[in-house]
Order: sequence, then C-alpha cells, then structure tokens
Amino acid sequence: LRANFEVVPGCAGGDFDQSTDYCFQRPVNYLWRTGNNGSPDSAYPMNACDGDCDRDADCAGDLNCFQRDGSEPVPGCDGGGGIIGEDYCYDPNPGPTTPEPTHSPTTQNPTKAPTIPEPTTSPTTKPTDFPTTKPTPNPTNEFSVLLLQDIGNNGSPSELFPLGQCQGDCDRDAECQAGLFCLLRANFEVVPGCAGGDFDQSTDYCFQRPVNYLWRTGNNGSPDSAYPMNACDGDCDRDADCAGDLNCFQRDGSEPVPGCDGGGGSIGDDYCYDPNNA
Repeated sequence: LRANFEVVPGCAGGDFDQSTDYCFQRPVNYLWRTGNNGSPDSAYPMNACDGDCDRDADCAGDLNCFQRDGSEPVPGCDGGGGIIGEDYCYDPNPGPTTPEPTHSPTTQNPTKAPTIPEPTTSPTTKPTDFPTTKPTPNPTNEFSVLLLQDIGNNGSPSELFPLGQCQGDCDRDAECQAGLFCLLRANFEVVPGCAGGDFDQSTDYCFQRPVNYLWRTGNNGSPDSAYPMNACDGDCDRDADCAGDLNCFQRDGSEPVPGCDGGGGSIGDDYCYDPNNA
C-alpha cells in the first residue's frame, strides 16, 4: 500500500504515480507485516524479516524479535517494506555465508587425471571470411529503456538544457540534445525507448527517433534542410518532396504508411515512402 511515491520492488514507473497500490513479488529479506497479535495463525511462528512480532516466541527457531520505536534498521533485512514502530524477527547469530568444508570427499571415485581437455592441434572453429556485423555510423534501433524524467520546463534551470533522452519538459526539438526530438504529448502517448509514459498524461519528452518512425521534419518546403525528405518523413505534398524513388503517401486521416511505424504520425499529414515495399 503506497501513499507517497514509494518504490515498488521489481517495477519501474513509481516516481510518476503517487499512491496507486500494486501487486509485487516480495524480495528476499524484505521487511513485511505477515501478521499481528497472533493473527492469522498461518503467519506464526514468523520467519526472518516478518512482522509485527511482540516477543521472541513469535519467531521461528532461534530467531528473536527486534523491538523498534521508529524505523531502526533490522539486522539482515531490507527496510523497504517496514512500517515505522513495528517489530520484526531477525537472526541474532547469522551463520557464515559460505558452506562449511566437508569431512570426507564429495566424490566416491575421484578421477586419476585432470579433467581439463588437452589442447587441440588446430582451431576448433573456422573464422568467418567477412565481419558478421558492420558497425553503423549512427545508433541503431536497439534502445535501452530509460525512465522518463521531468527535470525542467521553459528552459529552466538553464544548466539542464538541452535535455537528454527521456527527459522533459521540452517544447521544441531545439530544447533537446543533438540527434533527439521533442515528442509533444496530450494523452499518455508512449515515448519510444522510455518507460513511465502510462503514468504521465501530457509532459513532453526528448527521445531518439526509431527507424521507420513517422515524423514531421518539415512542411510546405520549410526548413530547406528537411528537403528532399527520407522515408517516413513528412509532411510532404508531392512526390518531388521525397528523395530518390520515394513517393508521397497522401492521407486523409491516420491511414498506415507502408514500411513505416505510425507512432509519431499526425492525423492528415502525408509521408514519404518506398512504393516498391508497399
């Protein structure tokens, strides 16, 4: 149960959602109230890091009840799920973390010679004639997902601008670092390569445009640097606006553009595409 942006173990996005309660898998040694005042019976005796105990007899085996007045750390436990003032079972004599040596061999018939294989006289794998992957001059579409961060607005604080990937609140591409674009949002739109958008309705974030992602790079011939347009660029008006053999795909609404991902497309905008891939 959450009230103030508490972290949900094993989950991302909690810093954008103040008080919604979520199901989670309890980590090992995570403080958690499993019972109180002897109820329910199934919770007793309590294991390590379980609470709310009142006496050592509430704890299993040689565990003791660690009495607290506030949020004192419980030895051997993670305090993430602990409640202020509650008491938790703990091991006052934690044993060694590595196993004790055995008194007899663990293998009845030990090998007479080392099990390490002899070196081969020739390579075991023939090298490829050519490199298997050619490095790309620009980042590929393999994104590492980052968490959205709302760290500034309207250019302030100035030392945080231009904003990096998954950072906001931007208002235009110029407020993002080189190679990034500002995704203007109004209704929980997904930010490519970023997590947390489902908790934030309308903040605008800088992002790295994925390959074949529809995006308006210009309109009505401006800016000059946007023309001729590449595949999945818009808003084109005619085939001549597109590079090479690309054509301008005319739309009345949000029709899919062949070979492109519609995520960043604006309704009614037209985009360049390869008619041979249609």
